[in-house]
Amino acid sequence: MELIQKVFLLKNVDLLAGARSEQLARVAAIADVVEAEPGTRLLRRGDPPDALYVVVEGDVELRRDEARLKVASDGTPFGTWALVDDRPSVVEATVLGDGATLLRVSRWEFHDLLDDSPELALGILQGLSSRIRGLVEASEAWEGA
Repeated sequence: MELIQKVFLLKNVDLLAGARSEQLARVAAIADVVEAEPGTRLLRRGDPPDALYVVVEGDVELRRDEARLKVASDGTPFGTWALVDDRPSVVEATVLGDGATLLRVSRWEFHDLLDDSPELALGILQGLSSRIRGLVEASEAWEGA
């Protein structure tokens, strides 16, 4: 997979929304393309995730307890928080159908990249700020309804 294709996929990750294109290219350079068989469990509820995933092709079911939250398909990221903390996952992620092709960004490689790229860290903080602001605004709208 070309670097530019990885960059376009990483643009879907809200945590990276504040990152510039050249910063995303650095993240793309450490991203691996992985093939996963049907039934592969990528995230286990209660276990700390070790990577961010973006679905390149295929479907991944995200569940919490017995409830299906969504099916992540082409271009959908999940496991985003694995890049910034090691708290246990609240969801299970299982590959469906004929399998899936995924972009995988390891937490450890990402942390090494942050050590070398403080401007990327600022972009992440901007992405977090945007995400929190959106949650606050949604909460305020809900309370006002």
